[in-house]
Amino acid sequence: MASDHVYWVRRETCFALGALAKAELVPTHTVVNKLTPILRGLLHDSESHVRHSALFALPAILGRMGRGDEATRNLRRSLVLEIVFELVGDDSADVRGGLLETLGEIVYSFYDPPDEEGQRMPYPHEAPPDELIQLFFGKRIEDRRVRDVQQLKDSKDWRVPSVDHARQKAIDRTTATTSVATPTTQSPPYQYRQDKMGAVVEFLNDPARPLIIAFNFPAMTLALGKDQWEYRLRSAYMELAISKDLSIRRTLSASIGAMAGILGPEVATRDLLDVWLRFLSDALKSKEGPEDDVQSKMADGIESWISNVSMAGKAKSVNALLEYWEKGKWGGWKERERIALQLGRVVTSVASAETNPDVLLSLSRLVGIVNCVLSDSVHAVKEAGINSVCSFFPWILTSPKRIVASDHSYCSRGPCICFS
Repeated sequence: MASDHVYWVRRETCFALGALAKAELVPTHTVVNKLTPILRGLLHDSESHVRHSALFALPAILGRMGRGDEATRNLRRSLVLEIVFELVGDDSADVRGGLLETLGEIVYSFYDPPDEEGQRMPYPHEAPPDELIQLFFGKRIEDRRVRDVQQLKDSKDWRVPSVDHARQKAIDRTTATTSVATPTTQSPPYQYRQDKMGAVVEFLNDPARPLIIAFNFPAMTLALGKDQWEYRLRSAYMELAISKDLSIRRTLSASIGAMAGILGPEVATRDLLDVWLRFLSDALKSKEGPEDDVQSKMADGIESWISNVSMAGKAKSVNALLEYWEKGKWGGWKERERIALQLGRVVTSVASAETNPDVLLSLSRLVGIVNCVLSDSVHAVKEAGINSVCSFFPWILTSPKRIVASDHSYCSRGPCICFS
């Protein structure tokens, strides 16, 4: 099938390769010895549709190769660099665009998931090739030296972060003393073909790159490790966070809770809290408009965000939610309903830090949000809020200063919680 004279048969073979590589029943040695040669042939197919489809099977095969022995993992590194550097200069714009779309997933295939004890064991030969990282962020590589690409002319909101030499020295010291190693000592000197430089420049200057980077940022952070956040990823994320592009803002607002979970409470509060508050403020400036999608993503991720920040971050986030709710900024009832459905889990997250002095204040703010929910004009919002009230009961029973009252009015059926 991979050599069939009909191109769409070869294209369908690519999808089968990806499915087989993901199947646990297929042994790793079969993936390496049988499926990989087939994929390499399809990636050099004369038909661009076949090459484009073959790209999406590549991450699955790379992921399986990562489970093999050292020789297999070294083969994975050389294979991915060979393929990527070949396709960066592909004559087809669709193939180059497909490579850009899958590059984040390709890098993520090098991620070593934690073991049962939560320990991640990165090895030098398993770290993502530095060449892939630079290509992902739109930088040009020649003779193992990294050179920044000229700033995109058609974008006012995105630029490749400049190199901070002090931080670069810190990176060098970090990688010298940890297991996260720079792969340039193991990778052959891959270069672009001189006759393909026009296509390479188009790939590096693809205007879709900022959105693709935003979408893949959690995966990139996992692959590189949170210890590389400050030195290699933070500046790029902050550049994206100030973008006015609605698609980028919507994407970042949807994943900021996941990013907080990856980075940990303290780092997330320090670096991402202001971003989250700015997203929330901008999304709620008007009840209707283009920011509605951002507002919806913010509402969906309330629990994820609050659960993954420190107690100080929880307090500021809850204060902002209550302030905007009391001002009537949450104009869409569906967004209010989504928040109400998450309130119970938010209360549990906040109350878990019992020894922190900010807990009582944050819970009192959550009480205010619950009262707003139970007095909402939309029945669906009130119903969602009633289910969340039960989460307050264990907390109420442990302190004589908290009082449970009942609001018997029609528009606020269900228990209301207030402070004495």
